[in-house]
Amino acid sequence: MRLEQPDTVAALLKAGANQNQVFSTFGHPERFKVAADEGNGPMVNAVRNGDVDTLKKLLASGGDPYSKTETGRRVIDFAKELGNKKVLAVLGSSKSKEPPMDMETAIVKNNVPRVLELIKKEGTDYALIKAADDGCLEVLRSILASKTKKDPTKVAEALWHASFNGEAKSAALLLEHGADPNFVDRLFGKTTLGATKYKNKLPIVAMLEKAGARLRPTKK
Repeated sequence: MRLEQPDTVAALLKAGANQNQVFSTFGHPERFKVAADEGNGPMVNAVRNGDVDTLKKLLASGGDPYSKTETGRRVIDFAKELGNKKVLAVLGSSKSKEPPMDMETAIVKNNVPRVLELIKKEGTDYALIKAADDGCLEVLRSILASKTKKDPTKVAEALWHASFNGEAKSAALLLEHGADPNFVDRLFGKTTLGATKYKNKLPIVAMLEKAGARLRPTKK
């Protein structure tokens, strides 16, 4: 059964429902990457199901084809990947104007020039972690090579994320750039090595152990 039916959607919109809402499958979506899962918001589901009637209703009530899915991609980019021409035609008819590409979108789309432009204004903290988390190697390499100031703690945190998600090339690159392998994540209370062992990412475990990573946090 589809999650959207035109009559139901109309009633929900009339009641003030947010057509751009994305319902996360996790309590902390920024910390997890789910393959092929863009979330379960109205816009996303209409695109996924090829439901052009529902999509027209959502757009007519203010739905935005440039709103984000759970993975950080825009709805319109998700639609392009699926390739449904009717859906793309409906989205293309929207009166919404494409906003300037933000950091998250630039990283997801591997747009290195835009990322380098934005870190001059926004800093590197978010960009480092997002690129490492998603395994965007060229973006990560460009950030690390840039002259923009980088917080060593955030570089270490980026290594934690890359290791936890099994992004071996990103982890190796961060270690080459001096990332501290003994970062402790505040949410989980685990060191980089502890989290990586928990996820059973053995090649990265060996890499971290060679770099002097500790399994447990050091007592203060």
